Amino acid sequence: MHFNLIRMTSVKVRRTDAPLQMRKPIRPLVLEVFLWLLNITIVFLATRYLFSMNNRGIFYGYDPQSFRTLLGASYRLSNVLFGLGIDFVNGLGNVSSVPNPHWFPSVLLALTSTPSGNIEDGPLAYAIAATELFAATSLCGRALRLNLAISIAAGWLITLATWPLFVSPKIVTLWFFSPTHAEILSLSVIVTTTAFCMRARPIWRPILLTVIAFLGLTHLVLGDPTSLTLVGPVVAISAGVSCLLSSNQAERLTILLCWAVIAAACFALGYFHYLWGLLAYTATSFFPDIFTRPHTLFDGETTLLLWTPVHEFTITSFASATSLFSPERLFVGGGIIGGIALLWLGSPSQRRLALSVLIAEAVFLCAGFTNYFWPFWFGPQIRYYELMLFPYFALCICFIVFWPANLMWGVARSRFHLAFPWLPRVADGAVALMLPASIGLYAATIGPDIREQAQRDVGYTLASSFPQPETSITRILKAEARLIPGEPFRGRVAVMTGLSPEVRNHGMAGLVHYFSQLATGNLHDGPGLWQDDIPTWLENSRLISPARFVLQGCSSLSLLRATGVRFVITDLPIPKAKQRAELKILTPPSAQQLLLWSSRPNFESFPMYLYELDNPNLGQFSPIEVKETEDAQSLFNASCSSDLDHVVFGAVHSTGSLRKASLESFTIARDGYKIRARSDGLAILLLPVEFSRCLRVISGLDGSAPSLFRADLALTGVLFERRLNADILFRAGPADASRCRLQDASDAERMKLRNAVR
Repeated sequence: MHFNLIRMTSVKVRRTDAPLQMRKPIRPLVLEVFLWLLNITIVFLATRYLFSMNNRGIFYGYDPQSFRTLLGASYRLSNVLFGLGIDFVNGLGNVSSVPNPHWFPSVLLALTSTPSGNIEDGPLAYAIAATELFAATSLCGRALRLNLAISIAAGWLITLATWPLFVSPKIVTLWFFSPTHAEILSLSVIVTTTAFCMRARPIWRPILLTVIAFLGLTHLVLGDPTSLTLVGPVVAISAGVSCLLSSNQAERLTILLCWAVIAAACFALGYFHYLWGLLAYTATSFFPDIFTRPHTLFDGETTLLLWTPVHEFTITSFASATSLFSPERLFVGGGIIGGIALLWLGSPSQRRLALSVLIAEAVFLCAGFTNYFWPFWFGPQIRYYELMLFPYFALCICFIVFWPANLMWGVARSRFHLAFPWLPRVADGAVALMLPASIGLYAATIGPDIREQAQRDVGYTLASSFPQPETSITRILKAEARLIPGEPFRGRVAVMTGLSPEVRNHGMAGLVHYFSQLATGNLHDGPGLWQDDIPTWLENSRLISPARFVLQGCSSLSLLRATGVRFVITDLPIPKAKQRAELKILTPPSAQQLLLWSSRPNFESFPMYLYELDNPNLGQFSPIEVKETEDAQSLFNASCSSDLDHVVFGAVHSTGSLRKASLESFTIARDGYKIRARSDGLAILLLPVEFSRCLRVISGLDGSAPSLFRADLALTGVLFERRLNADILFRAGPADASRCRLQDASDAERMKLRNAVR
């Protein structure tokens, strides 16, 4: 009897996929639209309020602060819409690795709301992204004909469990670091939902879904193309499962045709070449042995089912219920159990969802465990792939939570012959009404407590204000090195700390910037400088080029000058440089306890200096001797030890002797530079900018057509004759700029760049 009742309810659910024989009443549709608008409004208002109460918990840490500042710099210094421009402030001018802010409402609205072009209203950015993820998750449920209550509850579950609304997030997620990650996940949900819902009839349905899927993928390509490495596997598995579970041959052919059209359009517009070039020309791809993931089980490298934070992983805590039943494990485990139930009891489209989730999780688990025993993976952590399944986990969890009520209603109807067909719809509406009302009231009540907890939470001791306060060092850099469109390039800053004996001997070489933040409020590194558009020499980017990665291994003063370094922040005196400022960084016991886990004071302070180098390359270096060196290792050694003002290493296709050039101006432009120079003949200018085939030259009428070449392994050489008047612009993106990074990768292969790092 029990088995029959279960099958009865499953059959009843499946019938919801059948076409309706009569028109739905207008009144229930209007009511559902009202409930949707109510929930979305409450989600935005509640998250906006709670994020403002927990302002210290958003953009928390070095990486999130870097996201915040780099997005602001990109917005102020770049106009590129279809692709990526230059990362002006992080390195020597490589391709920007942060999302294009013009394609993400969360950051775009927060950036345009202030004249500074910074994301000053962080709670607004996070609230917009949280609302988008809620809507995408809930709409996925309704598109798959799950009950309104299940869909709305799943949206609230992922919102309340994975965002830092209540001081610390229950589940440490990728979108915790930046709201754009949640928007990427929302787009992924939309695209995969189209895969689940494709049918052969009516004819407009597959056409519409194909257009939606293509536009969703296009949005990702234009906004954050490398995120497709996370989104792609889930979309591919969903499309394959939908094709496999098709009800007939016509439907299977329709699905294959739709995805073939999408693939052909992506190929024709250069999406594949663009993405492959971005991934191929990176230090990670060229030197995978350096970036191979470690042998670990408990930090998310293998799976979230085993993930345990370091501070919890002890012999006693591992055996505790808190560690065994962590929120991450409950979410993933509950999603798997719910997926199994949905696969058994769901409708055809719901079974597609369930099978896709289970197959994807199995693939990720296999990859994680294989990498544990045989390390080969140098890409994103496996747990990031699992996070791409969280909206579907939420739907599966809510399905099994509400399933007993549906089962009891089915039993009651069959046993007592009840005739109240409107009751499930009323119950759905009641849940969809009570959830936002109760959560909204709870948020309004708990808000002051959240603010108080955030202020005293030890974990937020390192939470920095935004913008970070000015110091005597940053005041000079802001006045003399800040990048401003239309004004000259004035040099960049090399941050080289952790070198002094007192710092290294106490094991704090990598913590200098945090001690600096605790003492002054400013990191004097990365986001502490990028917030004011101050360019730094070291590059911290997932898209760092292999040539730049190799060149970064040399820190000779001659190379620093050639790459445009004018200022150096360091804790070690530089005898031959001009000192501009000095700070005394205090290291009280509280700071040492926090950063070094030591209650015994080891030292009281350490100095931090700002030095200015003489004769940095601000575009005026004009070598007159050319040496061709094809081997990257020899090229690196030569570039690191030579005076690059007089000699340049590279392949220059020219005849005749070179003359010294006279630089007239080298100014910053959006997405590039404007350069004006003269010479008595053929001349070369060595620009302190990373070379790439994505650089384009637009010559003025009064200047000869110059040519660009790779100089000194990673820099840009400009060969011209007599008069130079040109704009040098950068863009990597679909269509005409889709293959330039692949050309960079080919150049690196010809130079045997893989042999330059051992």
